[in-house]
Formats: sequence, C-alpha cells, structure tokens
Amino acid sequence: MPRNIQAADPSPFVTASPAPDIVPSVGADGTSRDPVAKTFRLLNHLVDSDDKSWTVRALAIELDAPVSSVHRMLAGLSRAGVLEQNEETAGYEFSADFHRIARRVISRFPLPELAREQLQEIAVATGETTLLGLLDGETNRMSFVSQAEGGHELRYVIPLHTWMSLARGASGLAILSFLDESRRTTAIEEHAAAHDQPSAEQIRADIELTRSRGYALSHGQRINGATGIAAPIFNAHGRVIGDLVVTMPLVRFSAVDEADLVGRVVRGAETLTRLLGGDPLLWKEIR
Repeated sequence: MPRNIQAADPSPFVTASPAPDIVPSVGADGTSRDPVAKTFRLLNHLVDSDDKSWTVRALAIELDAPVSSVHRMLAGLSRAGVLEQNEETAGYEFSADFHRIARRVISRFPLPELAREQLQEIAVATGETTLLGLLDGETNRMSFVSQAEGGHELRYVIPLHTWMSLARGASGLAILSFLDESRRTTAIEEHAAAHDQPSAEQIRADIELTRSRGYALSHGQRINGATGIAAPIFNAHGRVIGDLVVTMPLVRFSAVDEADLVGRVVRGAETLTRLLGGDPLLWKEIR
C-alpha cells in the first residue's frame, strides 16, 4: 500500500502568517478603522484557522482584541448568515449557506479546473506528486490549491490552502522570480527580516538563474530530503499568477532524466498560460 509522507513539524514547509490585527489603530501603517474591513479581516482569520468552532473569549485572547469588538463582529456575521451559533457549546461555526457561497465562488475561478488534466497527466507520467500553486494578490505568499498524487509507494502529500513564503522552495521561487522588481525586493526584505534561510544573497542568485532558464529547482528548502521543480503560469495581462510544481524525494530525483522531467513541468505551465490567454514565452522577454 502506498505510504504518504507528511512532515510532523510543518515549520520547514509552511510559513505561518501572524494573526491579523482586527482592531487596528490609525497610525503610520494607515490601517483602516472601517468596520467592514475589520470584519472581513476577522472572517479571513476564521477561514485560515484549523478550528471549526470559535468562542468570543478565545478569539479575543488569540487576536489580542477587546471582547466587545470581537462579539460585535461575530454577531454581525451571524445576522448576515455567514456564521451560526451552536446552542450547546456557544461557539460560532460557519453556516451551511456560507459553505454554499464558498463553493459557488470557487466554481467561478477556472484555473484549478483547467489545471486538473495537466496535473493528472504529469503525475501519471512521472509517478510524482504534481501541484498547482497560486499567488496571493495582496501579499508575498502563495498556496497550493490542487494536486494530483503520484503512483510511487513513497510520496509526499502536501497540505492545500496553506499560506507559504515565496522565498523558499522552487514553488515560491518560480513565482517570485517573475514578479515586478519592487515586489521582489519587498519579498526578499521580509524574508531577511525573519532571519530565515536561504539567505537574501542566495535568493537573488536563485532568482537570476530561474529567470534565465524559465523554471525553478530546489532541494530540501521546504521539506528535508525533497526536490521541487516549478514553472510559472502567466495570465492574459502578462502577470505571473502561480506555478505548476512537481515534488519528489531527492533520492529519486538523482535517478530520473532531469531534462525530461523539467520539460514536462514547463510544457504543462505553458499550456495553462495559453488556456488563460497568456503568452507562454513571456518569461524570455522579461529576463
């Protein structure tokens, strides 16, 4: 029976994001006091949480926010039909209607559906886990939104919908390398401020190499003993929006035809770029 590998300590794989400040003060950062914006930040925190039920006091402690503010926002989300309160536990949970809305929204975003055939085709051909990564539109983060598992007995199972840094691993590098220069610089500075590895100098060198050949390759940056190969996906406006990724144990990578594997990943990403109306050779023009 196939054995799935799941890192016991997610820290080498996942770059956690701090809990959002849902009761910001107006200061140098210009954070809004708008109640709709604050409520949306709370909702975003609930969506990213691993919990399925939340109490007012627990959230207030977790977010270092006044109990009254948290209660007011949760009550508002309940009145809007987003949350419902469990009578037995007094905890707030997502409502059935919110799940319906979420499914409708997802169904209108075409890329995961468009990528399914490409992911499956590469996974079958290589026997390796193949993933679709997407860039967050506002921050220097990405997440995996879809995957096709390979057929090898020993393989990696990657958590989906978990925010990760762009500065680690081929999956982040393939996106980071083709962002505009100012955003690349910001991402590297944020990474350096966290005193994380790899170093800023190494990231810059990796970016140059990735931009010169059109794909990223890394060993052990997200998961010890794993190799990642990733190629960027561009939209119709010429902006990088994600990547197609294959991950595998390093011991298997050393025995495969690297050129063939890289070619499959690059061609898969180019196909998705075309389906989105983009130019698959754009990376050559923006080197």
